[in-house]
Formats: sequence, C-alpha cells, structure tokens
Amino acid sequence: MPLSAMKLDTEFPTIPVQKRHNHIPTPSILSFPTPGKVVKSGSSRRGVGAHARSVRMPIPVTKSHSRFPTIADVQARLGGIPNSRLLTFPAPGTATTEDLLDASITQGRLCELVDGVLVEKAMGWQQSGVGLWLGTLINLHLMEHNIGYAAGSDGMIRFKLDLVRMPDLSFIRWDSVADPDEIEKPAAAFLDVVPDLVAEVLSPSNTRREMEIKLEEYAKAGVKLVWYLHPERKEVDVYPKGNPKRKKTLGVRDTLDGGRVMPGFSVSVAKLFESRAPKKIGRKTNHLKKTHNVKKVQNGKKTSHAKAKHKK
Repeated sequence: MPLSAMKLDTEFPTIPVQKRHNHIPTPSILSFPTPGKVVKSGSSRRGVGAHARSVRMPIPVTKSHSRFPTIADVQARLGGIPNSRLLTFPAPGTATTEDLLDASITQGRLCELVDGVLVEKAMGWQQSGVGLWLGTLINLHLMEHNIGYAAGSDGMIRFKLDLVRMPDLSFIRWDSVADPDEIEKPAAAFLDVVPDLVAEVLSPSNTRREMEIKLEEYAKAGVKLVWYLHPERKEVDVYPKGNPKRKKTLGVRDTLDGGRVMPGFSVSVAKLFESRAPKKIGRKTNHLKKTHNVKKVQNGKKTSHAKAKHKK
C-alpha cells in the first residue's frame, strides 16, 4: 500500500518528541519508521519496525528506508531549522507530492516538500503583510505592463520530483514559456515552470543555512533574480541568478528594481517597510478633545448653578 494512502495518525505530529523521552539529544532519534507510530496486528504498513508493540507475529513488509537515517541527517539537509517545523509523518525522506497535498497529513499547515521531508513554511503576521504589500506593488505594475504573472506565498512550485518550494512571491514572464496557459492554468496544484524571480520574506525561525540552501536550489534551477527581504533590518538582499558572490544589500535609502527580469518596476526600500498605521498621537488628540468637552460641560453646569443661586 502506498505510504500516502495510509491515514494512520502519529502520536507526535512534529519532531519535538523529546518531551516524551526526557529531551534526549535530537541526533539520537531515528527518523524511520515514523516516531510514535504503532501498527496493529494485520496491518501492512510499509516500513513497520520495533514500534509495533501490539504485533505478536512477524509481519512481512517491504523495507523502504528513508534517505535520512537520523533527524540529525534531516537537519543537515534543511539547514538546522527548528524541529517544530518538521513533520514526522510520513517518515522524513519518504514523503511524496501526494502527501504534500493531503490535508489529513499536513493538518492545516502550510508545508514545502524537501527531498521527501514535509517542512512547515516559516511565516508570521508581519512577514505575511510585507510579502502581500510587495505583491500588491508588483501587480499594480503588471496591470500597466502585462509582461508576466505573479503568485503569492501559497503558490507551490515543483523544482524537482521531490522538491516543492513556496516562495513568498514568484514572478514568471509570459515569454519564458511556449504556452502562457502553463502559468495561468497549470495542470496540477503546483507549477512545473521555473520562475524568473522569487522573493522570500525572512522570519525569525528561518536559519542562515536554510536560506543559503534555498538560494543554491534557486540558482541551480535557473531563477534569474532572487530577493531576500529582512523586515527587522529593513533591508533587501539582491542575488542576480541566485549567485551569492553578486549579492547586493539595499537599505532604506536605496531603490529596489526588477532589472531585465521585470523592466520598469522599482520601489524604494523605505516604502516596502514603512509603517502605514495611523499615528498614536491621533488617539491622544481624540482623548484630549473628549476630556476638554467633558470639562466644558461640567463648567457649564457649574455656571448655570451659580446663576440660579445668585437669583435667589
């Protein structure tokens, strides 16, 4: 039976199983079979191992070992990301695109597929807002200059058979493909076309090594322009063709442009990260106005009372 067809829940949805085992070192945890998986007698799940405590008789199974023997091997591939972002089922290294699209497995998490490992995408409220704002500015440009198509942070792109990434923003030129319908109406839930530009908005849980690995993947795939946005620093790292040697860091006094990939597009870095919330002083002013009005009413009442007393 295919692994993706098994709807058996694991006791530990993500890697922090140390809580159950007195926080033993992560490298000591084997990634296959799935941590916490118990199979009852008569089951035919692929890769059943010593965790099948309820099994009394040997079960003939086809061994399908993960390419990552331990969680430490998984972390080396992913760049030392927080364990809480690693899904334990299917066993790391055995997940497929079918598993990625299976809501009963991802359970509402926004995930990427990296060499058979389901990895929760790092995203926060601020990062989501910055990514959406960048996408809005780009789409406003594309409304006037219809040169391509842009997608947001939940747009899946399959770079390899078992590598599906979800950049915070992707842009593909119409002239990059023979048939534009490949971009606007892909046959599958993910795109099989390499984007011309990708942008990533970094979150606190993104590690430096993780982003270096992503950059290598984008460069190898043929992405022409990569932007890494740092909301905390209010900076943008620009990588032509994903080449770290050609990196250029832009600050709030600089302008980000699309170059030859997206001609005509430009925005000041300051505008990307500027606060658009109303200033707090406005609330204080309203409060002062209310206080002043109350005092005015109170003073009016006192004056009326004094006049009435004087008449008596």
